[in-house]
Amino acid sequence: MCVSFTGFSPGFLAQFIGKYSSQLEPSSTYGSGRRSSQTAEIRGIIVLNYLRNSPNLETARALFGLSPSVLEKTLCEVIPKLVSVVSADSLQISYQYSNEPFEFFPDCFAALDTTFIPHPYPSGLSFVQAKDFFSVKHGKYGYKWLVVVNSSGHALYISGMFPAGTVDLLIATNPGVLPHIQRICGERFVLCDKGFLGLQEHVRAIIPHRKLKAWDLSLEENDHNLKIARTRIIIENYFGRLKTVWTLFLCNSRIHVQHIEERFLYAALLTNFHICQNPLRKKLAK
Repeated sequence: MCVSFTGFSPGFLAQFIGKYSSQLEPSSTYGSGRRSSQTAEIRGIIVLNYLRNSPNLETARALFGLSPSVLEKTLCEVIPKLVSVVSADSLQISYQYSNEPFEFFPDCFAALDTTFIPHPYPSGLSFVQAKDFFSVKHGKYGYKWLVVVNSSGHALYISGMFPAGTVDLLIATNPGVLPHIQRICGERFVLCDKGFLGLQEHVRAIIPHRKLKAWDLSLEENDHNLKIARTRIIIENYFGRLKTVWTLFLCNSRIHVQHIEERFLYAALLTNFHICQNPLRKKLAK
């Protein structure tokens, strides 16, 4: 049952919960009409089950017999604690798998891109203000995150959230994001798509050639673009794994905007552990 609800094997699950038991331990008792305590194991399963199966809290409510208010209280207490400690371990895993070079680009260290998470129309904003949160590409309101991954698909950096209408280049060159990209890549290259055209002025970026209306691309330029696409697909695989495993972010999420950033970050960090158990590329299995 633990495997079906969390996506992890029982052995990994026991090890994970044991390692972070201090963050999972309740600071108070919970219950409705009577006092009942939650163990660290139950709280760990609740959080993982919520991310994997619960666009709302009904699934977890039916499984654990707790009211939505108690479940929400548990999530608000546990996830911030876990993010602070899991991030260090997740980053360490990422760098352990950073020795494999990118296909076609041996001098490239990372690939970056943004991902979109749909979210209901932002309340309390005028139509003009809400336009910043609308993604023309997806035809929905929501938020975007920028993620940097290595050749194995492990996340090296996860940005904060931005309104979905923000251009990718503006996210990458944001004062709170660009220094992290520069620190990660250093003098090495980073793979991007055409949405980041102009980033090469700030870091050593490899970006596909743009097709101009006046003429087609040469054979060499087309071949270069194809190699970038074949190599950069690893970050799309990462986003696919994240949204397939943690289905909370696959649909129009009803998470309160106050909590969506930390919950996405926690799911993204957990994806690094999931990739270790189930590599995106077979040759990367250790």
